Amino acid sequence: MKHYIVDPVRAALSLLAAVIFLTVAVMAVQEAKYIRAVLFAVLGVVYILQLRENLQTAVIGPEGVSFYDLGRCIRSLRWKDVRETGVLNLKVTNNYDKDRIGTMMLYVSGRELSDEEKLGICLRWPPRDLIYFRFTRSRYLTLQQYRGDNIPLFYLKEDKFLDKYFSQDRGFIIRTTKNLFSGKHKEH
Repeated sequence: MKHYIVDPVRAALSLLAAVIFLTVAVMAVQEAKYIRAVLFAVLGVVYILQLRENLQTAVIGPEGVSFYDLGRCIRSLRWKDVRETGVLNLKVTNNYDKDRIGTMMLYVSGRELSDEEKLGICLRWPPRDLIYFRFTRSRYLTLQQYRGDNIPLFYLKEDKFLDKYFSQDRGFIIRTTKNLFSGKHKEH
């Protein structure tokens, strides 16, 4: 079984921000600046909540995949109940830089999702009914190993994505993606 923190990068940044804001709040109390102290304490708590969300854990094993929050299983799917797995690119707005790939997340769902639902999930991240975690090549391959099929990409700049993560074995995975806005299919 493999255990994956949902988003270790954002978790580390959230922890850093929380420590800084709470430290400044303590310093403001020492200087008798109570309004500032409350403001920085509130910001520290916001980042602690963000930290908690990013420290959730996905567990992938031979029986299925589970999602944990503070050690408590909040969602679980057996492989026979999984209807869809995929990669979502959360950068669907502000696409002024066409060469940049946004934050990519792997997801596992107990139901099939339409393209409109996937776009809605990207715009209102994080989803409350999916098991998800940040994309890395090793996580992708682990999920594919247990899932046993190709994992489609959604709203990615496919060539940039493939070059960045699969340049060594470009022919290893065949996937079909759909460009949501043009309706054209593209195969790699």
